[in-house]
Amino acid sequence: MMWWAGLKLNSTANAILTRNGKNWYINADHRIITVNAYSYTMIQVHPLTNLPPP
Repeated sequence: MMWWAGLKLNSTANAILTRNGKNWYINADHRIITVNAYSYTMIQVHPLTNLPPP
């Protein structure tokens, strides 16, 4: 999973990074990646839900 997340962050020019408290939230390729802001440990990856149909 770490390899996939790194690949998505490097290949997605329009990733959105936000920080809320102790975590970074990265929105890339219809996924939310949660990363601890202090240790940079990836905590979880969730798909975005309720997306409009393509």
